[in-house]
Amino acid sequence: AETKIKPLKKFRILIVTDFELDVCCFVTLNAGDIAAIESAADLHIAKPQTLCRVNSISSRPICSSPVATLEKRHMNYFRFIKQNKRFLVFGLLVALFSSFGQTYFIGLFSAEIRGAFSLSHGDFGLVYSAGSLAAGVFLIWLGRYVDRLDLRLWITLLSGAAVGACIVMGLAPSVIILAVALFLLRLTCQSLLSHTYMTSMARYFDSGRGKAISIAMLGHPVGEAIFPLITVTLLAAMGWRDVWFVYGAIGAALFLPILLWLLRGHGERHQNYLNRLAEPEVNSRQSGHQWTQGEVLRDVRFYLIQIAMMLPPFAFTGLFIHQAHLAEAKGWSLAWLATCFSAYAAASIIASLTMGPMIDR
Repeated sequence: AETKIKPLKKFRILIVTDFELDVCCFVTLNAGDIAAIESAADLHIAKPQTLCRVNSISSRPICSSPVATLEKRHMNYFRFIKQNKRFLVFGLLVALFSSFGQTYFIGLFSAEIRGAFSLSHGDFGLVYSAGSLAAGVFLIWLGRYVDRLDLRLWITLLSGAAVGACIVMGLAPSVIILAVALFLLRLTCQSLLSHTYMTSMARYFDSGRGKAISIAMLGHPVGEAIFPLITVTLLAAMGWRDVWFVYGAIGAALFLPILLWLLRGHGERHQNYLNRLAEPEVNSRQSGHQWTQGEVLRDVRFYLIQIAMMLPPFAFTGLFIHQAHLAEAKGWSLAWLATCFSAYAAASIIASLTMGPMIDR
C-alpha cells in the first residue's frame, strides 16, 4: 500500500525474511532512503508492504494499517510440515519405534513376566531399575556416535539392536537373561532411539527446531494410544513371549525399511548442515561453539537441567511399571486401563503442538 512520505521523517519498516518461520526484523530509515528499498532485490530481502511513520522520540510505529500481513500460525505449521514431511515423519516413526523400550509398554507384560520367573512386584521393579540405570550409563558413551556416524548407518545398526533386544526378551530363560533383555530394550529403544530423533531434529532444523521436535515427539503419544490396546489383544490370543517376537518382526520388516526410505537424499541435507557450520559468524546460532562431551559434563547448568528432566520420568516410571498391580488393586481390567492411555496420549499431543511454536518464538 502506498503511503505519503513527508520529508525529514523517519519510517519503521518490517522486513519479513521467512514467512514460513515468521523470521522478521525492524529497520528504521530516513525518507531519503526509501528509494533504496525499491532495489531491495540486491539485498535479497522482500520489499516492505507497508511503511509506518515514527516520531523522533519513540520507536513505536504509528500506523493506520498493519505493518505486514503474516500467515496464521497454524498455516505456518502445515506449510512447515509440507516442506519437511519426509524427515519429520522419520523423526515421528523413530519416536514410535522407541515405544518397545518405554516403561508403559514393558509394564503391560508385568504380570506375565512375574509369573514366568516367580518374581514379586518388588523383585521385578529391582531388576527393571538395574537395567534402566545401566542403560543410562551406557547412553553417555554410545550417544556420541549419532554425531560421528552417517544417520542412515546409525539407524540401521540401532534398529537391528532393538530388534535383537525384542528377540532376547522373548527367549529369556532366566532372571539374568531377563535383566539383560530389559537393559537392551531400555538402551536401544527408550534411550538411543529417543536420543537419535531429538538430536536429528535439533541439528538439521534451525529456526523451526521447536516445531520439528514437537512434531517428532508425537510418536510417543501415538504409541501410547495404540500399543497398549494392540498388546492386550495379542496377549489374549498368544503367549507373552510370542508377542515380543511379533514386535521384533514388525521392527525388522516394517520400521527399518520405512526409516531408510524416508532418509533417501539425506546426504544433501547433511551437506547443507555442514555448509551452515562453515559459514562466517553472521548468525551465532548457526556458527556458535560446538560443545564437547567433557565441556558439557563440567558445566553446572547441565546438572541443573537434569533435575528438571528427571522429575517426570521418576514419577511416571514407577506408575507405569506397576500398572498391572495398580489395576489389580483398584479392581480394574488391564484392557480398560489400556484404553486410558488414549486420553493420556491426547493430552500429550495437545501439549506438544502448543509448546513447539512457543519454543521457536
